Amino acid sequence: MVDRLTLTTLVSAIITMSSLVISITIVALSMAATQFGSRVVRASIT
Repeated sequence: MVDRLTLTTLVSAIITMSSLVISITIVALSMAATQFGSRVVRASIT
């Protein structure tokens, strides 16, 4: 039972960290788009 609880906690922590990283990346890209224009953002993605 302890192993299942540990695994559940670990998986939820990984999902939380992944969603946080994705959110920060989206915010950074949108700030770059407003500051530098869409050409720079397109160039950095590709």
